[in-house]
Amino acid sequence: MFRVAVFLVAAMAFAGRLPYALAQAAPAVAEVVNESRTGVRFTVLRQGVRPREYFLDPRGETQIAADGAVLELAGGRIALQGDVRYAFRENAKGQVTLATVGRRAAARPRPAAAGQAPAKPSVPPVPITPIVPSIPAAPPSEPLQPVVPSIAGDLVPAIPVPGQRQAARVATVTVKVCVDDEEAARDEIWQKRLRDRFAAASAIIEKTAGVRFAPVEFARWDTNDAEHDFSRSLREFEQEVDGGTARLVVGFASQYEIPRGETHLGGTRGPLHSHILIREWSRHITEPERLEVLTHELGHYLGAVHSGDASSVMRPKLGDKRSRSVKFEIRFDDANAQIVRLVGDEMRLRPVRRLADLSDRTKAELLKRYDALAQANPKDPAVKRHAELVEQAGGKR
Repeated sequence: MFRVAVFLVAAMAFAGRLPYALAQAAPAVAEVVNESRTGVRFTVLRQGVRPREYFLDPRGETQIAADGAVLELAGGRIALQGDVRYAFRENAKGQVTLATVGRRAAARPRPAAAGQAPAKPSVPPVPITPIVPSIPAAPPSEPLQPVVPSIAGDLVPAIPVPGQRQAARVATVTVKVCVDDEEAARDEIWQKRLRDRFAAASAIIEKTAGVRFAPVEFARWDTNDAEHDFSRSLREFEQEVDGGTARLVVGFASQYEIPRGETHLGGTRGPLHSHILIREWSRHITEPERLEVLTHELGHYLGAVHSGDASSVMRPKLGDKRSRSVKFEIRFDDANAQIVRLVGDEMRLRPVRRLADLSDRTKAELLKRYDALAQANPKDPAVKRHAELVEQAGGKR
């Protein structure tokens, strides 16, 4: 049995693990809803646990375990209580604040039966307590912008600019999907197989980054049967296949070769690069593993790097049979989830096709995160390569 390596061209693996909080049994839950007119980003802090970021669209809601959780927003903090409902609202001055507004719906007492006195709540009503400082909201005549992360890593409100639109709920990346001349299946069969795989990978990434990948065109291309070097095969694919109106071209090569040791199963040249090439031929890879490979490469497209977390989809060596288990969840590690979310937030606000299209704020934040990962893993060239590409696109520390 051989091991399959998924790699980023000119970059190798990132080592290191991140701490995770252990889930506790049936924790008290706080409910947070967004009743304002703008998207809101906030952070939940717990002692000894990595901070977790959340984003709520207008009318969005989420539930958070309240065991020692502190919600932080624009410098203000509030300790969350179990079975309590919190809401982002606009006050009389047009400011967005977080307030405790009562009991969580699932925790409200049932009505008393006929002839019985109403049951007294076990928890007294919670007074409205706004977080300060509050977030200035834009005048009603101006489109509202979501809260975005600052370069320093704190959360600050984005400045509403007249004429700018509010962030889309999901950014869509159109994809041209190609197979080579070695694909034996009929067009309707391989197109359905890859359309279903993209739908599954897109659902995973959309949950993390707010980005959807949508196949809009299918095609075939001729491969050089004598070429077995992955980097040169990728160059050939880039030269022969034009994306047309699609933002991304993903090719699946079925050219057979006898594997010797570790085999590169997929690769691209960096974040937001126009082409991704994936080997489809191996009989040793199951469909769940192929899904993981596609998700891995789409993660590279959104800026993710290799991770030493053995449960992350960004680990450098796939094909390790982990994803064959029905209990296995294809997911991003915390560091890469934050990176793809940064890029995804930009894509939801404006058209982004290249690294140069990202804002200076996001490029600086990416460099900050890549630098931190590079310091933790000085021998890993992958993160350094990502940082170089961001710098070439105008990013500054």
